[in-house]
Amino acid sequence: LHSATIEKDSIEIQIENDYSQQVPLRAAVYNLQAFLKAREGNLPGAKKDFENALRIYPDFVLAQRNLQDLMSGGRR
Repeated sequence: LHSATIEKDSIEIQIENDYSQQVPLRAAVYNLQAFLKAREGNLPGAKKDFENALRIYPDFVLAQRNLQDLMSGGRR
């Protein structure tokens, strides 16, 4: 992605069956990277990326849930 595109674009993320959220694309990318790092066992890297996603968009529900899940010892 071109850096200007990732800075200004947003994407709709499905949170639950009947709820979705519009989030900045860069925050969504950090959330995805974090999820993949967690699956690989890189928990410190995952935590950092979830936190980066939340710095960009503090109301990002999926990143909040993913970070909470990571911190409680669970992985999806």
